Amino acid sequence: MREARLRWLELQAETGETLMYENGALILATEGHCHWEDATAETFDKLGVPYQRFNGADVTHHFPQFKAEDIAYALYEPEAGMLMAHRILIAGT
Repeated sequence: MREARLRWLELQAETGETLMYENGALILATEGHCHWEDATAETFDKLGVPYQRFNGADVTHHFPQFKAEDIAYALYEPEAGMLMAHRILIAGT
């Protein structure tokens, strides 16, 4: 995952096209249903993926568009993003 990000950034620099937008990802763990999120945090730790863990009050403070009543915690991965598939295909030809 970390290596792939670096390769996308290299290709983006080579082509001069915006191929990836790093807009971050917020993963919300709801009370009683946190198994996937717990495993994700463990994987991030093993791979060295930077992330922040927020409690419910922190979620409301940093992301006021969310109601955090049922949120046990959240993981914010700032380097997550979207790939622009059409641009990538054009850049590869």
